[in-house]
Amino acid sequence: MIEISEPLAAAGLWIGLSLFLIWILGLRVTQIRINLNIGTGHGHNPRLERAIRAHGNATEYVPGLLVGLLVVALLGYSPIWIHTLGGTLFFARLLHAHGIQDLSRPLPPTRVAGNALTWIVTLIMCGMLIAPFTIRLMP
Repeated sequence: MIEISEPLAAAGLWIGLSLFLIWILGLRVTQIRINLNIGTGHGHNPRLERAIRAHGNATEYVPGLLVGLLVVALLGYSPIWIHTLGGTLFFARLLHAHGIQDLSRPLPPTRVAGNALTWIVTLIMCGMLIAPFTIRLMP
């Protein structure tokens, strides 16, 4: 049996939850399409258009960040870091998905907060992935 490190197990949790969120967002698009009888595109329906964007935006950001999270775990960072990054990313994408589908206002605060948290996680993860290699290059 393969022994799985704590950082890798932590990453697995957030990867699984994030993939499940993407699946839920895709399922929501399908349900709205069925209810509105719209096979392709958004049929100029704002609700469907926003659901498509919620799913699309998640598929644009999340996969790359999950790869980053996996590499951070493989580099041996503490499970606390993995849980902090993975949990914040998951929470950010929930906020964003909720906000982008909110038709009551043009730019809901949850959408802005979700986007900002996603970018913060991205920048922190970039630093964590780049730093070990730049330190090794220094004399």
